[in-house]
Amino acid sequence: MEKCNERGAKRSHFPLFFDLRGKKVVFIGGGAIAERRVRVLAEFAGELTAAAPEFTEGLETLAAGGALTLVRKTYDASDLAGAALVFACTDRTEVNEAVVRDARAAGIPVNDCENRELCDFYFPGVVTEGDVVVGMTASGKDHKKAKEVRGEIAELLKNRSGAAE
Repeated sequence: MEKCNERGAKRSHFPLFFDLRGKKVVFIGGGAIAERRVRVLAEFAGELTAAAPEFTEGLETLAAGGALTLVRKTYDASDLAGAALVFACTDRTEVNEAVVRDARAAGIPVNDCENRELCDFYFPGVVTEGDVVVGMTASGKDHKKAKEVRGEIAELLKNRSGAAE
């Protein structure tokens, strides 16, 4: 029997925990969205690289601390070399679409930070507490709801952790 969601359709995305140790994750773009995602992935990925003409102060600080490599340039397909995952995080739709095309041509899963329809995967809300890692999404449709649920789960795990002490 086939499992379906409340609308009777198969769900589009399966939650998967992927080992990123020793793997390269590439961000095309240097703005606030890239920064937020880098901050989460820094705990998991082996090598983080961001390519863009400019970067947020936060990305500059993370790079100075060794959390990622910054490459100051406009995008071209060679920026994706060796990547296990790619994030298209620019404020230019045509660049993000080129990143998606190039990543797919290279067989690399890609996330377009501005267009969920072009995403091979969604970036989850992530909560970590000790060895527990929880990832959640509202299927890329309701970021506010996902953020609220993330907060509730973080509080639950924090309370459980505190109760165990």
